[in-house]
Amino acid sequence: MKRSCHAARSLSVAFTVAFLIVLPARGADPKLGKAEPIKTLTVRLVDADHKPVSGAHVGTSTLFREEEKSRHPQIADESGLMYVDHCVSDKNGLAKLTSERGNLINLWGHVEIIARHTGRGLIALADLDSKDLHQPVELTLVPECHISGKLVCAELAKLGRNIDWTNVYLSLGRARLMSCDSKKGEFHFAVPPGRYELYSYGTYVAHKKDAVTVPGAKREIEVTLPLPARKFALLMGHPAPELRDIAEWKNGPPLKLANLKGKCVLLEFWGYWCGPCVYRMPETFKLFDEYKKEGLVVIGVHVDLTPDKIDSVTKLDAHLVDTRKKLWHGRDLPFPVAVAQPVEEVGSAASEDYGVQSYPTMLLIDRRGNLVDMLHPGPEGIALLQKTLSEKPGGQTSVGNAADPIARNGSPEKGSVD
Repeated sequence: MKRSCHAARSLSVAFTVAFLIVLPARGADPKLGKAEPIKTLTVRLVDADHKPVSGAHVGTSTLFREEEKSRHPQIADESGLMYVDHCVSDKNGLAKLTSERGNLINLWGHVEIIARHTGRGLIALADLDSKDLHQPVELTLVPECHISGKLVCAELAKLGRNIDWTNVYLSLGRARLMSCDSKKGEFHFAVPPGRYELYSYGTYVAHKKDAVTVPGAKREIEVTLPLPARKFALLMGHPAPELRDIAEWKNGPPLKLANLKGKCVLLEFWGYWCGPCVYRMPETFKLFDEYKKEGLVVIGVHVDLTPDKIDSVTKLDAHLVDTRKKLWHGRDLPFPVAVAQPVEEVGSAASEDYGVQSYPTMLLIDRRGNLVDMLHPGPEGIALLQKTLSEKPGGQTSVGNAADPIARNGSPEKGSVD
């Protein structure tokens, strides 16, 4: 069981480090700091006849990824659904949840539980207030209903483009108990009767929240959910917008994208507060080091979504002291960084103009100043970057002989991009 919990934790951490989706605010319980952590929790599972259910998979949340399920069979049920803090009920219907992070209680003081027996088609979901917990917690499993769905985007379809990668969270109240991602805009969940929220988003589609109600008699439900395209998806192939409302620039004078034509530009939208951003930043350092001689300009766009409201280089540097030491091997940001003026709800004018809703987000601009695509880490992203660098705009002097566009920006007034 310990091995399964560790695998689940590693899996969830890997997903988290990839990027951080900015979800709607869900405030933490101010009294939570006084609550004692719950490291383990015993759950008793019974069916409608109050008989113990053995062999059920139990966890604090679930994930479904087609390409991942075969890699983590020890934490997956027969359908490939993977469980965080995974355990299996014994012959008495007892299952012991153990949190590798040291606390089963979430940010708002609740414990989330999902229990499922695939062979019998039974399931139970729970979002329990930690103040009212008594061990063991008894859950009754009931017949499950399968929700199958498809995400569609009329704007992308009109352009003849696929919806690409998407993810859907299924929530019961505050508890986001399930997630399912797909490269075809598909999703599916098994749930008991009830009312649920579906929170959907993707690489090229914007966030959207919908609700679905599952009646007690239903065993199959199909839904189609329309989503709007993200702004940058509609900008692909068109001139990239200038960075608006920049409070201050780090590592040089303000830059204008119009003055960088002839170079490829990589915009890295990130924040000091974002774990995936600061963990992945050394990869951006590497891209900068390896491709700057080939004409790549990297510009970091710092967006603050915290109450700190970082609006200056001095404030940003103060928050990066430990990060530089512990994660960046003492290195500072080597490329220009635009410190965006914080804006409520959207983060910044720059991120709003590009439709950035997840962090970090890399956007690639070609030598003609047109937005190419989001750049993903890994071989596919490197291949796209190399292909874009190899393309020369019509009549452009070779990069090695061209005057440096950064130098041509001059030194306008600090904090201005005009």
